[in-house]
Amino acid sequence: REYLMRKDFNQADTPVLFSESPVNSYTLKYFKFLQNRFRELDYDDHLEQVKLYLFSVMEGGEAEKLFTLYHSFIDYEKEMAGKLASIDSLKTASDYLDVLRMMRKRQIEIFGTEYADILFGASLKSKEYPVRRSAIINDSELYASEKKNKIAELNKKMWGDDWRKVEENIRPFVNYNEQLALHKRDFEGMNETERYKKIAEIRRNIFPEDVVARLNDLDMVLAQEKILETQYRESYNNIINDRTLTDIEKKERIDSLRTEIYGSSAEEIKRREAIKQGEANMMLELGL
Repeated sequence: REYLMRKDFNQADTPVLFSESPVNSYTLKYFKFLQNRFRELDYDDHLEQVKLYLFSVMEGGEAEKLFTLYHSFIDYEKEMAGKLASIDSLKTASDYLDVLRMMRKRQIEIFGTEYADILFGASLKSKEYPVRRSAIINDSELYASEKKNKIAELNKKMWGDDWRKVEENIRPFVNYNEQLALHKRDFEGMNETERYKKIAEIRRNIFPEDVVARLNDLDMVLAQEKILETQYRESYNNIINDRTLTDIEKKERIDSLRTEIYGSSAEEIKRREAIKQGEANMMLELGL
C-alpha cells in the first residue's frame, strides 16, 4: 500500500524516511522526485545538483549512501532507455515479458536481489500483470470457464490475499470489454438469441440499470443501421449490375436510393463512397 501512497518530499521530515536504510518503499518515488526537480540539467550537472541537494537536507553518511544509489539508478534508467529504443517492435505478450525479464535481470545485477525487489518489485509486477492477464483473456483457444480459472491462478500467484482488490479496482467499462473478450469462443458456438442473452447477463452483472438500458438502445440503433446497410447494398449492386441502364441512369437511381434509405445522411454516404472509389482507382493505377 505504501507504494501507492502520495508523499510530499519537500517536507522537513523526508530525511527520516531514509535514516534506517537508503532503500525502502519510498526510495523509488524519491528518486523520481529528484529527477523531476533537476530535470532541465544535463547528465553531469544533474548529478552534481542532486548530490548538493541531498547533502543539504540530510546527514552526510545518509546523503552519501542515497546519492551512490541514485547514481546507479540514473545509469540503469539511461541503459534501459537505450535498450528499449533499439527494440523494433513488441507484438506478443511473450515479447513484453522478455523485456520485463531483461529489466529484472539488470536490476538484480546492479542492485542485488533484495534491493531490486524493494525498488522495482511493485513497479515491475504492475507492468507484468496486465500483460499476462491480457494474454489469457485474448487466447482464442480457451473458453470463458478456462480463462477464469487461469486468471484466478494468476491473481493468487501474483497478488496473494489481495487478489480481490485487483478485481474490484477494474473499471466497469474495462470489465465489460474484458468479459466480451473472455467469452469470445463461447459466443462463436451460440446462436444469435443465445449470444444476446449472454451479453445482456454480462451487462446486468456490471452496470446499473440506466446504463444497461442505454446500451440496449444503442444495440437497436446499430441493428437498424445494419438492416439499412444491407438493403442499400443489395439495391446498389442490382443497379450497378443492370446492363439495361446507362451510366447516367445508374447514377440517378443510386442517388435516389441513397436519399430514400438514408434521408438527410445521404450526402455523407455519397462522400464516403467517393473516397472508397478513389482509393480503389489509385490501387488499380499502382497495380496493387
